[in-house]
Amino acid sequence: RGRVKYNISYKVAGGILNFKDRQEFYWNLIGTEWPVSIEKSTFSIFLPKPLNLDKKDFFLFRGSYGEKKKVDTVKIQPKTIYGSTEKPFSPREGLTVGIKFPPGYFGKISYFKSLQLFISGNWALFIPIFVLIALFVLWYFIGRDKKMIDVVHYKIPEKITPAEAGFIIDDKGDNRDLTSLIFYWASKGFISIEEVEDEGFFSSKDYILTKEKELNKDAKPFEKTIFYGLFPANTTNVRVSTLKDNFYTYMKQAKEQLREEINKSGVYEGFSRQLGRLMKSAAAIILFAGIYFGASLHRMDFIVAGVLTSIIVFIFGYIMPKKTNTGLKKYQKVKGFKDFIDMVEEPKLKIFLKKDPSYFDKTLPYAVVFGLTTKWAEKFENILTSPPSWYSSRTVGNFSLVYLASSIESSAKTMSSTMTSQPKSSGSGGFGGGGGFSGGGFGGGGGGSW
Repeated sequence: RGRVKYNISYKVAGGILNFKDRQEFYWNLIGTEWPVSIEKSTFSIFLPKPLNLDKKDFFLFRGSYGEKKKVDTVKIQPKTIYGSTEKPFSPREGLTVGIKFPPGYFGKISYFKSLQLFISGNWALFIPIFVLIALFVLWYFIGRDKKMIDVVHYKIPEKITPAEAGFIIDDKGDNRDLTSLIFYWASKGFISIEEVEDEGFFSSKDYILTKEKELNKDAKPFEKTIFYGLFPANTTNVRVSTLKDNFYTYMKQAKEQLREEINKSGVYEGFSRQLGRLMKSAAAIILFAGIYFGASLHRMDFIVAGVLTSIIVFIFGYIMPKKTNTGLKKYQKVKGFKDFIDMVEEPKLKIFLKKDPSYFDKTLPYAVVFGLTTKWAEKFENILTSPPSWYSSRTVGNFSLVYLASSIESSAKTMSSTMTSQPKSSGSGGFGGGGGFSGGGFGGGGGGSW
């Protein structure tokens, strides 16, 4: 009870900042985290040896974090600096001092001592390194796929749609995987595609999709979601441009159904897949925690560590799912077919076209999902003389397969961006750079009333 006096003493290592042209003492005499009022403050700073300080070599600021309210009651002597505040401090107001010393005033610090101080003062920066090592070991024993011999496959992967092939080849389902289904259905006669040009001074390409027949009953769920999203009851054609800002819900649902189909088909081991999903969620939490605590405690190393650690955790969460033997076989077929599209030469393609005149039509959707549309079309440039029956354009001119490939690639990008678009919702030291401010130095912090 009554008035109590507390004497708090402590030693600090690394309190002096070292620069090429100066040494600096930058210290929070009173931190900006105190939630109580402080009536008055006095301070004394004793220098190890006499020094004639100029006014520009010294500053003293008070106020909330970042403020620069000057304190005038300061007396500077060769070996001592005295100061006091006359006005009381409001909650979360601090007092920060900065003193610039000539180089070598406190002596030179050894490299190893400097390194030790850096590590102790920025220990959070080493968290990402330990996390990287730990997750690499975890991935090596739990998530690493067995090595497979690359084998070129000229046949379309059996019972694997282009959307599934796109997922298997890079372990993720993206928009291009789903929009490739449009060309897949077109090659099977379910729909046709017409390229048109909107009227007006700034004309742009648009695409009309026409339903030629109903989708097979055994089509996979993600196929049905996209197909009947495009062609609801009594609808036979649709302009791609009209899908903007209203089709994304179908794409989102289909993407989840595609992921479920891949998991149901046994491509990945269950534990590693669940672990990967957990790590992706953890990455978001780590990012938020690093930024929140870093900002709250004014610790930039916490923010940097949080960002780097979250990126590392997310990347390993992405690659953690391990393929089963079934998954590896499917990957081998898909990868082999992609390599075939990439490397096959024209003479072999002539043989395939003789056996199956619609070979180009059937394989094109896979070239689209692999990002090899133009390259695949160039291989047929001197072989095919007419466009696929399911693709038409109002552009006048001689048929060119390379131009067709360019149009298909353009339409794939247009469909991908349009069908997934969503409507917008409403709604350093104290003497360098910008100078010092209240709460910007070392020390300080906060506490509470007793």
